[in-house]
Amino acid sequence: MLPGMTSEWHVRLHRALENLRRKRSASEIADRYLSLWGGVADGLPLLATDPALCEVDGGYGLRNLVPHLLEAGRDEDVHRLLACERPSGTGRPGVVNVWFDARHRVGDVDGYLQDLDAARLRAREATDADVAAGRPPASLGLEMRYALMEHSAKSAGERVHDELAVMLTETGHWDVTRALSNARRHETGEDRCRALLALLPHVPERQKPEVAREAMINAMLKAGNSARGGANEPLVDEVATTLSPDDWSPILSLVEEDVRDDYLSPTGGALTALLPHLPAELLDRALAIAATLPPNVHRAIALEKLAPRLPAATAVDALPAAREITEPEYRADVLIALLPRLPEDVAAPVRAEARAAVGSIDPPTRYDDPVRRRSWARLIPLLPHEERRAAIAEALEGEHDAEGHAHLLADVATELPAAERGPFLDEATSVARGIPDPFERARTLLVIADLLPRATQATTLAAARISARDISEPFDRAQILISLAERVTATDRHLVLDEALADARRIADDDDRAYLLIEIAARLPRDRQGPPLAEAVRAARAIKDDDRRFHLLLDAARLLTGAPRHAALAEALDIKLAAIGFENYFNGPVLDDLAPVLPEDLMIEVLEAVRDTGRPGYLARVLHRRAGHLSGAALEAGLAMARTVTGRGRAHQRAAVLTALADQLPAEQRLDVLEEALAAAREARHDLTAIARRLPEERRAALMTEQLTFHRRYRINDTPEKRPAAKAVPAVFEAVRVPAGWGRDSGARAALVRAQRAHRRGADPTTVIGLIREALHRYRGGDPPAGSPALAAAARDLGGPAAMEDYVKAARDVHRWWP
Repeated sequence: MLPGMTSEWHVRLHRALENLRRKRSASEIADRYLSLWGGVADGLPLLATDPALCEVDGGYGLRNLVPHLLEAGRDEDVHRLLACERPSGTGRPGVVNVWFDARHRVGDVDGYLQDLDAARLRAREATDADVAAGRPPASLGLEMRYALMEHSAKSAGERVHDELAVMLTETGHWDVTRALSNARRHETGEDRCRALLALLPHVPERQKPEVAREAMINAMLKAGNSARGGANEPLVDEVATTLSPDDWSPILSLVEEDVRDDYLSPTGGALTALLPHLPAELLDRALAIAATLPPNVHRAIALEKLAPRLPAATAVDALPAAREITEPEYRADVLIALLPRLPEDVAAPVRAEARAAVGSIDPPTRYDDPVRRRSWARLIPLLPHEERRAAIAEALEGEHDAEGHAHLLADVATELPAAERGPFLDEATSVARGIPDPFERARTLLVIADLLPRATQATTLAAARISARDISEPFDRAQILISLAERVTATDRHLVLDEALADARRIADDDDRAYLLIEIAARLPRDRQGPPLAEAVRAARAIKDDDRRFHLLLDAARLLTGAPRHAALAEALDIKLAAIGFENYFNGPVLDDLAPVLPEDLMIEVLEAVRDTGRPGYLARVLHRRAGHLSGAALEAGLAMARTVTGRGRAHQRAAVLTALADQLPAEQRLDVLEEALAAAREARHDLTAIARRLPEERRAALMTEQLTFHRRYRINDTPEKRPAAKAVPAVFEAVRVPAGWGRDSGARAALVRAQRAHRRGADPTTVIGLIREALHRYRGGDPPAGSPALAAAARDLGGPAAMEDYVKAARDVHRWWP
C-alpha cells in the first residue's frame, strides 16, 4: 500500500468504479434501444412505423429506458425523450407525444406516469441544488411541465368504452395493440371477454388465435364464479366458436391448475362450461379434474354433464368419484347419468347403488319440485323390465293418492322411447280415471294424452271431457275445456269452446268472467270473436280494481280491431295516464305494456302527458326508451318534443333522443336529424360514437378525431393558442391574481395564493417553491393550470426566463399532444 492510502480510500475507490461501471452499462443498454427505435434526436420514428418494436425483449426497453438513462446521469436525454413528438398520422391533424403513445399502445399508462414522476423528481433535485447554491432554479419550469403532463396523460390514458375503441380501430386512430390494451383494462372477466370479442374481427389473422384464447380465459373467470358451477354459460359457448382444436389442451391445463389452486374455478364452473366443447381425446383429463372437485353439488354437476360424452372405459373410471358424493340426491344424479355408458357387467351393481341412493332421498317438501319422483322417473327406464314394477312400488311409498301415482307413471313414460311408453301410459290412464276430484282427474288425463300418439289420444281426451262435465265450479270447468279445445280435432273444437263459453257467461264475478271470455275468444275463429270480446270489455268496465281493469282491457284490445280496439285502448290509457305522468324507473312497465299497441293518436296523448309534467329529463327518457314504438304523426310529435329538451345540461339528452328517433325515420330525413343530434352532442361535449356509427363511413374518421378530444374528462377553454403567453404574463409574480376557477381543489388555489403572499413579503425561495409544489400536488381532477399567468410569472421570477419558457411551452404542448 502506498503512503497515505487507507482501507477507507480503497472502499471509496471501489464504490466509485462500481458506480461508473453501472452507469456505463445502463448507458449502453439505453443506447441500444434508442438506436433500435431511430434515435431520440429524430423523435424515435421507428416506434411509430413498426409497433412490434414496442415489445422487443418482452417490453423491457419501454419499461426500463428512463430508469437506465437516469442511472447513467443522462437527465437531458430523459427530458428530450419525454418531449419527443411526431405527426399524428392516418390523416389526423396535430401531433402526439411519442413516449406516451408507445406506452399507451401496450396498455402501460401507469408506467408512463412513473417515468414522468422519475423525471420530475430529478428536476426537483436540480431545483433544490440551485436554491441551496443561491442560483435561480431554472429546473422549476420542468417541475411545472411534468405536473401538467401528468394530469393530461392521466385523462388521455383513461379507458374508453368498447364501442368507441372499435370505431377508433376501424378508422385508424388506434392500432389493434392499443385497442386490445384498452379491453384488458376492464375490471371483470366478463367485460374483458366481451371487449376482446368485439375487437376480434379487426385483429390480424396471425394474432386471432391468441386473442381468442385470452377471451376464453376471461369467460372462464365468469363461469368459475357461477353459483351453479357454470352449468349454462352462453359466453363460453360464444367464445368456443372462435377456437381451433389445438387451443383446448392449453386451456384445459389452465383449468386443471386453477382448480387445484382454488382460484379460477372454486366451484368447477369453468370446467363444466367447457365440457360440451372439449375434443374427445381430452375427456379423460376433464374427468380427472372433475374428480378433484369437492364431493358435493359442484362435482355432481360436472360429472353429470360429462357422463353422456364418456366412452364405456372412461365412464367406469368415473364411478369412484361419483360414489364419494355424500348427498344422495346428487350421487343418484351422477350414477343415473353414467348408467347408459357402462358395460352391462358393471351396470348391474351400479343400478342397485343408484336405486338405494334414490330411495334414501328425503320425500319432497314442495309439490311443484318432487325430487324423489324426478329421480325415480329417470332411473326406472334404465332398470331391467323385471325390476321396474318393484321400483314403481318403492317409489310410490311416498305417494298415497291416485294423482301422484298417475303422474309418476307419466314421468317414467316421458323418459322412455315412444315405442315403449304404451304399457305405462295405459296404466297411468287407468289410475287417473280413479282420481276422485274431477278437476284433477281431467287435468291429469290431459297430461297423459299429450304423451300418446295423436291417433290414440281420442279415448283419453273423451274421458277428460266427461270428467270436465263433473266439475261443479263453472270457472274450473271452463279452464279445463279451454285446455281440452287445444287438443281435440277441429271438428270438435268449436263444440268444446261453445261449452266453455256457456260456462264463462254463467260466472258472476266480473274479473273471472272477463278473463275467461278473452281466453276463449283468442281460440275462436276471427268472425266469432266479436261478441265474447264485447262482453269481456263490458265486464272489465265493471271491475273496481284499476290494475285488473287496465290489463283486461289491454288483453281484449289485442284481439279487437277497428273502433272497438281503439275504444278499449283509450279506456286502458285513461286508467294509466296519471301513472304515466309520474312514471319513474320503478313503474316503467306501464309504458312497456302500452307502447307496443297504442295507435298514433293515443301515443301522442302519452307524449303530451309526459311533456305537461314540465320535466324535460323525464320527457327525454321516455322518448329515448319508446323511440321504437313511434311512427307517423307520433314520430313527428316526438321529434318536435325532442327539440324542446333544452337548457343547462340537457344537450346530451337531446342528442341521445334525436339519435334514437333517427333510426325510425326514412333515409332522406334520417341524416338531417343525425346532424341535429351531432350538433347537440358537440354542444354537450358528449360521446359522438353512437351518432358516428349511423353516419356515412367517410364522416367517421373526422368524428373520431373529435371524440378523442371530448373523451377527456375536463377540457380547457382558454388555451395558450387562444391567448398568447407573452401577453398573459405580467411583469411580476405577485401582481398576478390567481384565476378563481383554477383547479377544483380549493387547497391548490389556496397554496398558490399563499405562495404569492410569501413572495411579496420577501420569503426565501425555498418557502415559495414549497408552496408552489403544494399547489401542483394538491391539484386533483379540475382544469389543469395550463396557461396560468400566475404560474408563468412564478417560474420566471424564481427560476428565470428559461424556467418560464419551459412552463409556457409545456402549456402549449399538453394541448397539442392531448387536445
